[in-house]
Parts: sequence; C-alpha cells; structure tokens
Amino acid sequence: MRCQQCDYSLWNLTARACPECGTDFKPSQYTFAPDKVCFCCPHCQQTYFGQDAQGHLQPPTFDCVQCGQQIHMDEMVLRPAPGASDAETMPPLLPWADRKGRWISDWWRTCWMAMIRPHVLGDRVLRYGAKPRALSFFSVTQTAVYGVVLSMFFVLMVSMMTLMGVGMGAGMGIGGVLFVTLFFVLYLVAALVFTWIYTMIWALTAHLILKLTGPIARPLGHTMNLAYYSSGANIVTVVPCFGMYFGWIWWLVSAIIMMRVGQQVAVWRAVLAGLALPLLVLAGMIALYSGAFAVNAFQPGITTLSGVQMPPEHAARMMNQQLQSYAIQNRNELPDHAARLLVDGRVMPEFFLPRGSAHQASDVQVAGYSLEVMRALSPEEQGAAADLAAAQLPADVIAHRLGAFVFTYHGINPADADGDLWLAVLVDGDPDSVHLLLRDGRTRAMSRDEFEDRLRDQNRLRQRHELPALDDPRDVTHERPMRAGKEA
Repeated sequence: MRCQQCDYSLWNLTARACPECGTDFKPSQYTFAPDKVCFCCPHCQQTYFGQDAQGHLQPPTFDCVQCGQQIHMDEMVLRPAPGASDAETMPPLLPWADRKGRWISDWWRTCWMAMIRPHVLGDRVLRYGAKPRALSFFSVTQTAVYGVVLSMFFVLMVSMMTLMGVGMGAGMGIGGVLFVTLFFVLYLVAALVFTWIYTMIWALTAHLILKLTGPIARPLGHTMNLAYYSSGANIVTVVPCFGMYFGWIWWLVSAIIMMRVGQQVAVWRAVLAGLALPLLVLAGMIALYSGAFAVNAFQPGITTLSGVQMPPEHAARMMNQQLQSYAIQNRNELPDHAARLLVDGRVMPEFFLPRGSAHQASDVQVAGYSLEVMRALSPEEQGAAADLAAAQLPADVIAHRLGAFVFTYHGINPADADGDLWLAVLVDGDPDSVHLLLRDGRTRAMSRDEFEDRLRDQNRLRQRHELPALDDPRDVTHERPMRAGKEA
C-alpha cells in the first residue's frame, strides 16, 4: 500500500497521513488481494484478514475479539500477511485499468488477455472493471483495428492507381491522393461510430436476456464493460487476408466467455445472450436479400442482372478502368474481343448493360451464350467462348460491339498511342448523350449532335496515326462489326 501522491509505503502506520508528503489516506480507498493483508487492532494488535473481493474486512466496523474496543478498518494498522511480498498484497488488476506501465504495453496485454485468457479477463472485470477505462480501451482498440485495415486498403488502392497512371501515362495528381485520403478518413470515422453503436446495442440486448433468464452478479454498466474489454480479441482482424473473416468471431467467443465469468451465469445463458443480436441481424439480412432477390427475379420486364441500374457515366468509367488494367497486366495488349473481360469475373456481365439500355441480358450473345449464361460458366468455359468470339471477328475489324459498348481499340498500341484516341464508345443507355472512353483513362460525355463533330476530329487523329477511319459507332451491331474501309 503506497501513497497515491508520492508513492511512499504506508504499511505499519497508525496515523492517517503520509509521513513523506502529508496526504491523507484511508485503507478503504485501496483494493487488496484477499487474505494477503493483515488488519491489526490499533489498541491490542489483534490481527484480522480482509477476505471480500476488495480484500477488505466485512463488516468494516466491529468489536475487537481480544480487547472489546469498537474499531473500524480505516483506524487499523495494515501490514502484509506473513510470507506475502508488497506486490502480492495488491490484486491482479486489469492492465488497461491499472495503467502503471506504458499505455501501449498495457493496451496490448489487455488485448492478449481478451484473445487468449478471456475467463481471467472476465473475472478481473467482475472485480475491478471501470466503465470510463473500458470505453477508452474499446475506442483505442477499434481505432487501431480499422485504422490498420483501411490503411492497407488505402496503400493498395493508391499503388494500383499510381501503377495505372505510370503505365498509361496519366498520374493521379495531388488532388486524387487528397480525395482518396479524405474518403478513407471519413470511412474510418463511420466505421468507428457504427461499431460503437452496434456494440452498445449488443450489450443492452445481452443484459436484457441475462436478466430475463435468471439472476446476475452486476448491473448493466458491468455488462457494457465486458463487451468493451472483450473487443480486444478483435485485433485479429488486422491479420492480412484472413483476419476480417475470423476477427469478429473471436471477439464474439471472447465476449461470451467473459459474460459467463463476469456475470456469474451458466454457459447456456451466456451463449444465448451473446448470440441473440448477431443471429437476429443475420436473419434480417437473409430476409432482406431473399426479398430483394424474389422481387428482382419475378417482377415482369426486369432482367435478373442488376447492371441495368448502373448509370451510364459510371459504367463508362468502370469499363475504361478495366481496359486500362487489362493492358497493364497483359504487356500493353488490349483484348482481341471484349468478352475477354468476362473471364475469371474481371468484369461482371451486367456491367455491359448500363441503366437505360435497350438490350436485355438474354439478348446479348457471346459465341452463342447469353450474358446471363456467361455468368454461370466456369473460367475455362468463359475463356473458350471468348476465343470463339474473337475468332469470329473479321481480320480487318476496327470496332466490335458487346452490350451497350462499341470497342474501337483495334490497332491501337496503349504503350505509345495518343491519349485522345477512343478505346470504346458507350452508344446505348443514355438517350441524350454518347460517352467516350479515351486511351489515357478519361471518359467524356457529349450530346448526340456534338458527337458528329467529335467523330470527324477522331478520324483526323486516327489518320495521323495511320489508323483506319471510323464509321458511326452507333451503327455497329453484334452481328455486324465495323471493318476497315467498309460500312458497318
């Protein structure tokens, strides 16, 4: 027992003030390990041992069995029990709540307990947990988890965007980096707020179920403490590739074990309380997904593919990004047929049909397979269909169509071609505009009247690069690709 002001030892003192700094103290202000501290009568030195959860005497006021004087535990002389060291007189506190070392070390030790020894952590929360410290531990832990996970995604995205910029001659720029940074900061804040709200509701639900199923050891605030401290197990989420699938499960199991110990309840009650909200949320998600699928599948006139809802400008940007990525991964070679983008799920079939397209997924054919069927094929079968579709194109093809897009990149070398050359044109989906997919990664939307002038400009540019002139891409069909020097 040491002074809370100057850390001076307070054993064997009859006075209630620290001899070093004069700070008043009372034994009842301290928590001791049970049976490790002797409380001695100030009149006759009769010894008593503190045996409750805080290592205090119960009752605190009584008549001494030897001298008969009425005494209170705050009047007594305290010393370590025989054979007990100074350190052994203090209880095994929570590292984060005790906070006598470096805070990072205390935080990690508490996380480790949540992962490996949740039963011990639950017992210590039962005895010594403090709600303000529990909430701060939860906040630090979730900030660390989501911060690391989102940082990994951030670095991956910036690396990919930078690689595309270098490979295609167009960098991100400072504005692009700042935009991505702001996006991830806002996403981090949203993730933390959502997790805090969900954890609070989870603890409230668990406490209600524990109350309904029998007696419990502590009130609602204690259940909140258990939920907050068990979140240390969620640190598993930062493990690359696998953590996001197992971190929340580890946290859930840790919370159940801590509730069993921390609220002194049977295993089945802790399991029921811990799983109630997750199972309810899962059931709700399944119901919503099933309902949405049923409506989408059985409503007349609506394709089962969701791409018809994608705005044309979004579809154009997405398709251009996929073309740029394909070129980077294939040594500056663009696909011999756009169906190559379907292989291995690189691009979903519905992305070829943006909102407003006059085509249905069942109308568009790739080597005899509709886009609906292409989704269900194996990668090998998709590759074979793309091979056949490419073989069916004439040798002098300069543009072919797939869905709402006409791909005009035939003959273009992405490594050194002019950035204003068209890779594709989105001709179906927007009644008022035509969307151009440019070689440097940009997309442009223009009115259909303006498109005539842009087509002439494009053909002059193609002529300088010794490329065949384009006819109107809007006239290209799936059955009639555009050929050099011939009408579509």
